[in-house]
Amino acid sequence: MRHCATLTAPARVDCVALLRGRASALLTAWALADEECDDAVLVVSELLTNAATHGRSHMDLTLTLYGHTLEILVTDQGPQVVHPALDVEDPDEHGRGLAIVAALAQDVDIHQGHEGRRVRVCLGLSSAGVPMPGVRV
Repeated sequence: MRHCATLTAPARVDCVALLRGRASALLTAWALADEECDDAVLVVSELLTNAATHGRSHMDLTLTLYGHTLEILVTDQGPQVVHPALDVEDPDEHGRGLAIVAALAQDVDIHQGHEGRRVRVCLGLSSAGVPMPGVRV
């Protein structure tokens, strides 16, 4: 069974915490294991922070759970940017977000076009989450 949710907010840094909290509640309702939920929320936070920093009008977060995979998709309408290598070893805290994401992910796909950026990350799960009926996020 496939479960999907999309959340949208203005592309502003102050909106990252709001979407991160809603994503966390949703993943908990979908019964992800605690450690896998924590990893997913970290990925969500890194991707949304990039979208808020480089995006223009709004950012979209789509979470899709199917089988033993969680797909995290973040889109924004920002201009093209040069991304650092995914294996950055710089001690500076800036520019390491994608390296952290890559370390946690099975797959990372970054697409930049005239309409903005789309970053898709797939996380492998130890077991398929089971959505809990009647839970509002």
